[in-house]
Amino acid sequence: MINKIQILFLILGISVNLSIQKEEFHEELFIKPLANGFVNTFFQFTTRWSMDNREELLHTKLTPRPIAEILYNYDVKELHISLTQGLWRYESWGYPVVDSAPGAEAWAWFNGQNLTEAEVNTQWKGLTSTFGGILCASLNNIDATNTVEPKFSFRPRFVAPKNGNEFVKYSTLPRENVCTENLTPWKKLLPCSSESGFASLLNSGFVHNTNFHS
Repeated sequence: MINKIQILFLILGISVNLSIQKEEFHEELFIKPLANGFVNTFFQFTTRWSMDNREELLHTKLTPRPIAEILYNYDVKELHISLTQGLWRYESWGYPVVDSAPGAEAWAWFNGQNLTEAEVNTQWKGLTSTFGGILCASLNNIDATNTVEPKFSFRPRFVAPKNGNEFVKYSTLPRENVCTENLTPWKKLLPCSSESGFASLLNSGFVHNTNFHS
């Protein structure tokens, strides 16, 4: 019986170089036994695409249209969002594949070099509110009172912004409850939804009965 599941959806980045194959989709499953009979099951779904100009974000096949439109409209270079329920027990299980804070967590880098601080704040609010609607989460509660601009703690994981860390935003909602309403729309962002591949193993009722899921 699998007692712990951690789920991760990654968009690894945008390449501005020409590519014969414009889009690629890969899925991976990592299973590791833990102490006291627990099992760590880590799903990773990766979509890669390259483009010659930003307009191509609106003409994709494997990349979900909502994600492409968000990257296009809010000029986002890199975005991370996690929804986590439960407590990871480091002393018993060691380190997870990817760390995530309890509740909701989001941070992003914006691409525009000529943006003002006020414009970035507006884009950040619009970005989190839009994703809140997509994932049925309370990300619309992210505002200036719970947002910080870390200068040294965060570095882009996939694509470095041209303007460094000046326009990075971070926020967390530790009291956000994670439920099946979050997983169902998330699975719809995958190319085959939950009809085939590893996503077909993600039963909402089972996932949300685990000791920890993210």
